[in-house]
Amino acid sequence: MNTSRLDRFHQIGELIAAVAVVISLLLVAYEVQQNSNEQQQAMTQELITSYTDIVTLLTRDRELRCAYIKGIQDYHSLNGEEALAVGAYLIALMRHREDLYFQYLDGAVKPSIWQGFDRGTRIAMQRPGWQQWFDFRRDWFSDEFQAYIDGLMGPPMENPPKQDADCD
Repeated sequence: MNTSRLDRFHQIGELIAAVAVVISLLLVAYEVQQNSNEQQQAMTQELITSYTDIVTLLTRDRELRCAYIKGIQDYHSLNGEEALAVGAYLIALMRHREDLYFQYLDGAVKPSIWQGFDRGTRIAMQRPGWQQWFDFRRDWFSDEFQAYIDGLMGPPMENPPKQDADCD
């Protein structure tokens, strides 16, 4: 009898240990998920911050701002120096947009965050100068991103609104 009682305690002990292992694994899985969410948020914030840093260059550099405004109307109207500056600015913006696009497809950027970038890209790609630049530099981007941009482009805006930035 004494052995049977010890066997029962042993079985109960094994059951408790098994339940404890399962609970430990669930806690580890929860912590991993929390860490993954925090990493996703940090990466998204970093992408947005670096994108914002690029966009704000226009507020700090009058020559770039004026060349950009001229270039989005007609990229081919830019002189060599302006085309170089605006082209470098646009490549930086589009590289960030491409990165955000793939991060969104991978589920790392929330749809609510992506919507704003998608709308902004759609509006930008209606500008004649953006379309001219992208047609010239499209091979610098992945085929998938090119297809995404092509899907956003419609006919260029006719008589796009002029942006007054005291450039004349």
